[in-house]
Amino acid sequence: MVFQDGQAWLDPNGAIRAPVVFDNLIQRGEMPVTIGVFIGPGIFRAELPEKLGWAPKPETEILPAVQERYVITEDPNARSGV
Repeated sequence: MVFQDGQAWLDPNGAIRAPVVFDNLIQRGEMPVTIGVFIGPGIFRAELPEKLGWAPKPETEILPAVQERYVITEDPNARSGV
């Protein structure tokens, strides 16, 4: 599962805490073992600029790097993006 703005989904003090949710759902058998890919916006400042000025592309560039370490489906319809 690919998460945009990954830092918000990973924040241990945040409202979401996706890794904890993944662990709980997998442990209970309510979700298959799932790889989470948490992508940050690539801005290394305390605040985001008022206008980012980019045209976001689908999350295709990161997946080859993930596929080097893990077996994931080639079927994009079987992947989920948040």
